[in-house]
Amino acid sequence: MNRIRILIFATSLLVFSPSAEAGLINSCVRTLTQLALPYAVEYHTGKTIRPLDPEADSSELILGERIGLGDRGGLYRIQKSSNITGVPPSFAGLVAKIPHTVRFSKDPKPHAQAELEMKREIHTYKLLESKWSEVERDVKFPNDPAWVKGAIPTAPIIKSFESKEGTVLIKPEIKGESLQAIYEKGKGNLSKEMKDSLREIYSTVKAISSQVKTPIEDSAGVWTEGRPFYTDINPANLVWVSNPAQMNLLGLKRPSFVFYEITPLINRMPQYLPID
Repeated sequence: MNRIRILIFATSLLVFSPSAEAGLINSCVRTLTQLALPYAVEYHTGKTIRPLDPEADSSELILGERIGLGDRGGLYRIQKSSNITGVPPSFAGLVAKIPHTVRFSKDPKPHAQAELEMKREIHTYKLLESKWSEVERDVKFPNDPAWVKGAIPTAPIIKSFESKEGTVLIKPEIKGESLQAIYEKGKGNLSKEMKDSLREIYSTVKAISSQVKTPIEDSAGVWTEGRPFYTDINPANLVWVSNPAQMNLLGLKRPSFVFYEITPLINRMPQYLPID
């Protein structure tokens, strides 16, 4: 029990103090946070999720296995769904992302910073959609990338709604190995195809930071522009997609790395892997 309490305390350092200073302390807190999260946040597998206003949106879904656990939210396969309003039938294999709720809290509501992160991701995705033509015209954008014109190399947010569990994001599940897993399994060796893909991703990141500003919500709830948009290219956030059905879904002309989610880095710098 003491160990769990220590881990929960470590989580609270990050969750309750999102502006923690960079450096060794921040790195240690992030490491402890990853260890603490499975113990500190609610586990929603098997839970039925509905919009707050069922008359306006009759969607209903049951969460299945939790397949992702981030600092602010959990990613779950949708085990069963009924009439997910606005989602085309062609989207099979859906996942839902919901904000964290502190497990031992007296007030079991989504944590405010976790809820903000869900809204930030929605706002960011819409912002990128609106700016994407400008990103594509940037001199840093890759020539003839693996994805078709107009496609953003990430899992699209195809629906979002408010629920008692907080803001819910629905996306198609991207299946494949992460860059981190491929790199570790291959002892640092990547195929030429993968290296070329990473160059395209890194060039896209540069083009985004040239054309888009990081969205920041002020005290009045208004979104404003901050520093250049530095996309999270942590190796765990890039996945290799080579399945024809998934490639078609994401608008890929050839196998490529894509982002699990395309969000800005707020308190830390991008991580890179060396490539020849």
